Amino acid sequence: MGIRDIFGRLTGARPDVEAGVAAYKSKDHDRAMRILEPHAKAGDARAQYYCGALLQYGEGIPRDLKASLGWYMKSAEQGFAAAHYVVGVFHTVGKAVPRDHAEALSWFRKGADLGHAACLYSLGVAYREGLGVDKDIAEAGRWFGLAAAKGDAEAQAALGFLYEWGDGVPRDFAEAARLFGLSAAQGHAEAQFRLGMLYRDGAGVASDRDEARRLLGLAAAQGHGTARHALDALDAPDAS
Repeated sequence: MGIRDIFGRLTGARPDVEAGVAAYKSKDHDRAMRILEPHAKAGDARAQYYCGALLQYGEGIPRDLKASLGWYMKSAEQGFAAAHYVVGVFHTVGKAVPRDHAEALSWFRKGADLGHAACLYSLGVAYREGLGVDKDIAEAGRWFGLAAAKGDAEAQAALGFLYEWGDGVPRDFAEAARLFGLSAAQGHAEAQFRLGMLYRDGAGVASDRDEARRLLGLAAAQGHGTARHALDALDAPDAS
């Protein structure tokens, strides 16, 4: 038992939300729920979010997706940006609610208004795929750009792909390489693969087979099958 728990029993005070979050992150989920649930019921948006996460995954406690969504929505209604994203995902995949891309989009927009990078990226995906909106690659690129500027690795890779192929934006291998580089540095396997291929081909960057080999190796180590094949081809005896 930690000192905060002992103090709480002596004084009647509840361990604070930070202690509950720490318990969640250390995978002591039963203790996390015991700490966080009273705060969530008292209206703490962060506690509500983590109660939603605990019930969503059901690790150490019974899984309850409807109750999970309920806590996420309470948190989102108080402006907790990450909760908007999760509620949007629930509606995107039809988890605990019917699949509804238009409803998902409304939650992503609310989170995007708060500057949440994953919500910005999700709006880009919606416009790229035509989910709940008319397909618009240029608009997708705009949202990817906003998320990429916040350091979102998925958005950086997605926008890099648009620049690589000139889809919705002018074709620009150098910009594609820059974006893939930002994403690859965060461990994004697809970005590592795409950047490796650009180095192999000298597109947007100076041709550098050693750097191509390094990047393809990083992607392959994460299970990227196409990168593995490209690396094998690069190392083949007849490769120049």
